[in-house]
Amino acid sequence: MKLASTFLVATGILGMLAASALGQAPRSASPAKSVSRTTKAVNYRRAGAAKVDFQGTELMQQASGEARVQNKGSRTEIDAKFLGLDEATKFGLEYLTYVLWAVSPGGRAVNLGEVVLKNGAGEVKAISDMQTFGMIVTAEPYFSVTQPGNTVVLENVFGPATLGKVENIDASYELLGRGIYSSSNTKIENAIFGIDRKTPLELFEARNSLRIAHIALADKYAASTLAKAEQQLKNAEDIYARKSDKKSVIAAAREVVETAEEARVMAVKQKAEEDANAKIAADKRAAEDREARARAPKPPKLKLSACSRKPSKPPPKPRARKRKPKKPAPPPYSSSKLRKPPPIKPQKTGPPLKLSSAPPKPKPKKPARPPRKQKLKKRSFAPSFSRS
Repeated sequence: MKLASTFLVATGILGMLAASALGQAPRSASPAKSVSRTTKAVNYRRAGAAKVDFQGTELMQQASGEARVQNKGSRTEIDAKFLGLDEATKFGLEYLTYVLWAVSPGGRAVNLGEVVLKNGAGEVKAISDMQTFGMIVTAEPYFSVTQPGNTVVLENVFGPATLGKVENIDASYELLGRGIYSSSNTKIENAIFGIDRKTPLELFEARNSLRIAHIALADKYAASTLAKAEQQLKNAEDIYARKSDKKSVIAAAREVVETAEEARVMAVKQKAEEDANAKIAADKRAAEDREARARAPKPPKLKLSACSRKPSKPPPKPRARKRKPKKPAPPPYSSSKLRKPPPIKPQKTGPPLKLSSAPPKPKPKKPARPPRKQKLKKRSFAPSFSRS
């Protein structure tokens, strides 16, 4: 017995450590994109008592159900039963249960209660102050969620007998996109289920709600409420470790879930307000900058002086003088290549001179030329006429 109690205490401590460690892991607080969906709404004030059928969606086509709705003046009583439901973990380890919702024509969704499964069947009895609404069933991480997720498994439908009694109204509503309850930075299985798989479902939901609150940055925007939820989870784990009755464990775990969901909602709202204020401030600064630029005086245009003005036409380019091409310089002197000297022509020599003792004969003188006659220029003696 002592060993068993020690094992349960260790299991609870490990579960709390895994849930609290989520706040230290890096995570993203950006919400997933929401999606729109439409269902049929009924005015039960005119119908009085009516029977409504449920049909499975594309996510769980084999599921079915029915609900008896009775209007009691200021309130409406709902008794719904469902069959053919699979485990919610089919859509991911973060989904642990199913929730029945009432959706008004304006798109407001109200949590009617948790559909606790037993062999694929579940039942919900609820009371609502709404008079005109449609009903859907979604897979959720815990029972106290305040907005439906995008895992709709059942929707109300109306047969021929119902159509004659009720007024059909289209109700369009928003769903949280998938991924808002999961985190790729944490191991969901260890954080939720721990070691002991025989732990009650309500305690699994309590651990899961605390994990999701950390993902939503509740430790930053709702620190006091999150600390309260962590203390409540510790108490619930202690109650389960002491082997107290199941009702006490369930009651303690439900308190944890409600407090953790409150912290998550507060964090989401404050984060949204912070983002909206930051956007407004950024838009205001941008508008002020635009206005300041528009009011700023324009700088005067500088007048160019006559010297600094650019000429209208560029001056003509001077013509380049044509230069005669230079003769190539003779190759440099090298010992390997010497210029050959021109050949020496032999001089012509006359006959050999004869030596004699007689004096040389004088050369005959040429007769003198007569003087040249000067040519007289011809003059013209044309008569001249004088003007009188």
